[in-house]
Amino acid sequence: MSIIRLIKTARLEANLLVILALALLIFKVLVLNRFASFFFGAYELGLIVEAILASVVASYIFYLFVVHLKEYSDKSTIRPYIAKILPRYLELARVSC
Repeated sequence: MSIIRLIKTARLEANLLVILALALLIFKVLVLNRFASFFFGAYELGLIVEAILASVVASYIFYLFVVHLKEYSDKSTIRPYIAKILPRYLELARVSC
């Protein structure tokens, strides 16, 4: 499975969250780091925000390769079995009603 397909089949919320986190992280690093501290402790706060945004990106990568890939693999494994068995159960349900 390609990375693009893996990302496309991931949950929309997760994809939007990582896009937002990446955009904010890039903005912080490229733009906000050029300015002097606006208030006392701004530098330390910036480091905390940067670490949180980086951890969101890292957790998304973990989600893709550990959780989502397993879910996708399970679905592709189970789908043929369900497609084979489901018509039998539907027929039995129609007969018993």
